[in-house]
Amino acid sequence: MKRTISIMLAAIMLLSLCQTAMAASDTEFTWIIDKGEESIFYEDYAMGPVQQWWMNQEWDADGDGVGKPIKMNFEALPTGSESDTLTTLISTDQYGDLMSMNYCAYNAASLYEDGKILDITEYVENYMPNYMAWLDLHPEYKNRVTITNEDGKRIYVMLYQLCDVQEPAWEGWCYRRDWIVKYGTNPVTGEGFTGGYNEDKSQWTDDVVFPSGGSDPIYISDWEWMLDIFQKALSEEGITDGYAIQMYYTGFMGSGDLTSGFGGGSGFVNLDRDGKAYFSGTNDNFRAYLQCMNTWFEKGYVDPAFQERSSDVIFFMIDSASVYSGKVGMWVGMQSQLGAQMDFMGTGMCVFGAAQPINDVYGGDEQKGKTPDAFYSNPMVGTGSVLTIKARGKDLATLFTALDYMYSFEGGLIRGYGFSNEQTAECNNEFYQKWGFSETGTYTVSTNEDGEKIYVLNPDRTKETGLESALAAIRINGMISNKNVDRGYTPIEQRSIDQWSLYTATGNVTPDITGQLNADASAQNAGIYNDVMTFMSQAVPDFITGAADIDDDGAWADYCAEVEAYNPQAYVDNINAVLE
Repeated sequence: MKRTISIMLAAIMLLSLCQTAMAASDTEFTWIIDKGEESIFYEDYAMGPVQQWWMNQEWDADGDGVGKPIKMNFEALPTGSESDTLTTLISTDQYGDLMSMNYCAYNAASLYEDGKILDITEYVENYMPNYMAWLDLHPEYKNRVTITNEDGKRIYVMLYQLCDVQEPAWEGWCYRRDWIVKYGTNPVTGEGFTGGYNEDKSQWTDDVVFPSGGSDPIYISDWEWMLDIFQKALSEEGITDGYAIQMYYTGFMGSGDLTSGFGGGSGFVNLDRDGKAYFSGTNDNFRAYLQCMNTWFEKGYVDPAFQERSSDVIFFMIDSASVYSGKVGMWVGMQSQLGAQMDFMGTGMCVFGAAQPINDVYGGDEQKGKTPDAFYSNPMVGTGSVLTIKARGKDLATLFTALDYMYSFEGGLIRGYGFSNEQTAECNNEFYQKWGFSETGTYTVSTNEDGEKIYVLNPDRTKETGLESALAAIRINGMISNKNVDRGYTPIEQRSIDQWSLYTATGNVTPDITGQLNADASAQNAGIYNDVMTFMSQAVPDFITGAADIDDDGAWADYCAEVEAYNPQAYVDNINAVLE
């Protein structure tokens, strides 16, 4: 039977596991993870090749040359009911020794206050040199990955996922580059553009120049130039049910995409340039954004039915039918849509990625020329796992020594991608032999012109859905090693990802901050968020469509007063209490 936990049987199964653990070795642990792997790979997550290798090593916690292996029993939450199941396990005290927090309805601070998880400070500081070295390199995160205990001391209660360098963006704004070439003209000379694919469609070359002077869009004025071209393309191609740019049904995305280019902020709570929290949904920056969106709506750029797409709650899957059929000029998309990957019918469709735009048209000086600072991106610190009271009395020094290996660069490569070709030959792993990686491994090591090692990922890792995960051990917390990793992107994909990653989302309030809120503050913030976002999702579209006049100071003041009545400042104060 696949090792997942059903809601009804969770208490019975885990009670048995806990009783067994009491009689087992002090280096045997149970880890509740958010998901396992598909059964075509292996039924039990502990049977994964990297997991097996990791548990077969001897971890020398004391540095005396004598180490111990650990045994880890993994229990996966059932797909579709992860949060409910985890809540049941926590409320009935039937959890394992370690517990992933990805689907947890409680944060680590509240679990610590309730006495369900341990203070792990001693073990992090004494047995995790790789984890501590990362924090020394990134001191701005030290207060984010600790909480304040009842004595006023900063303590560690959760091990977070870390990145050595920023992960490549997997999503962002996409646009029809082929329409720019076909229907656009040089903004200086008025000449038409030329360009197209090479023979295998892996590369695209053109002579496109944007009004700002470069070959990629940077400013809102560049975007408006593009949107005019997309409207021309729709007309010329007889597309009557398409539109120039996609819009989320609320009129803005709480992550800040597009919004923060108007001086900063997402429309909700953000961090300013000095790292302090503030509410951005009623300031001049957000008003300038809405003035822009109202202008775009009146010009016919925006999807006229955007308010009706409330069922499309995943921001990168809005009106997918129109996007994939080539009826949209700009949308929020994914790596899998870049280049020729959507050119199903051989029409020459070519998708490029665009950076978040900088406003140079709307509002005053404070709203113009500012680098975007809040948008969806993979954070440097991600949600991790906690050690529960079930682990009390076990050999935690050996456990944390083993865990720390996954926070080294080499450990990050193994847990994130699997074994190299050299490591695969040494391990002689049956799973790698079965899936055709016994000679190639999941990556090879080469050297660039500067003498640096480059880790080239094997594209066969993705030949089966879920295989790349099964070859590695990404459910084990550790480092996400990105530096000098060559993922084999085509030139179009790499250029687009570079555009998506052009700026850093310094204004986002990330889970490592919210995870430190105590139970009362967390509950208060959840209520404020729901109230504010419910109201804004109704009021903001009215400003965009013109049902309410965004240029009317009275209408804007009324809107601000209603938002402030939900007390977003209390949310801000709770976040700043953590940051301070």
